[in-house]
Amino acid sequence: MADRQWNVLMLTAYSQGVGLPLRWSLLDDNSGNSNTLDRIALLQPIVQLLGADRIASLCADREFIGKE
Repeated sequence: MADRQWNVLMLTAYSQGVGLPLRWSLLDDNSGNSNTLDRIALLQPIVQLLGADRIASLCADREFIGKE
């Protein structure tokens, strides 16, 4: 079987030492990098559901950049 690479963009809620995956998407074979539109598509439904005022913080790695 050939080696496969799976790249997942995941949004997780973290509270009291426990992380709960809320939403995720499989990324196309683009070296594991998401773009701004991928990240907006992942976050937007959660922000609409919870409301931006209920999100205390957002932690992301160094590749999570963009003006939008």
